[in-house]
Amino acid sequence: MAIKMEYKTGFTITPEGTYTVLIDSITVETASNGNEYLALRLEVQGNPSVRFIRTTYWQNDSGDYRMFDLMAIAKAFGIPEDTEYQSYDEFFKALEEFGETPFSVRVEHYTSPNTGKVSINLRDIKPVEELDNLVNPFI
Repeated sequence: MAIKMEYKTGFTITPEGTYTVLIDSITVETASNGNEYLALRLEVQGNPSVRFIRTTYWQNDSGDYRMFDLMAIAKAFGIPEDTEYQSYDEFFKALEEFGETPFSVRVEHYTSPNTGKVSINLRDIKPVEELDNLVNPFI
């Protein structure tokens, strides 16, 4: 019987740090419990050890997303203030049009006190032009 070690299979958590990214995909998905969430897959630029960052934004009990998260993403893309969308679907479709617009995200780890599960949070979502003030070994 042969045993082959393949360590690059399965999920690994994205290392903490600041990354320049492009949107790879934006989808609304449904979890096994029926709750919907926004799945954002980001393609990392210029870092051969991290190719993609995948994060989720969950809807609250009333079916809404945290506006703080959505506004940070919109601002990073340069969507003008006071731009109005009639639905989440319309907003997500507009974001896909900016798929070639690079922006910066800082990844932080979060450990759930209830489950001990480690997940990531995206912080400091910014246009790439604002990166001049950051010290980052990954860029």
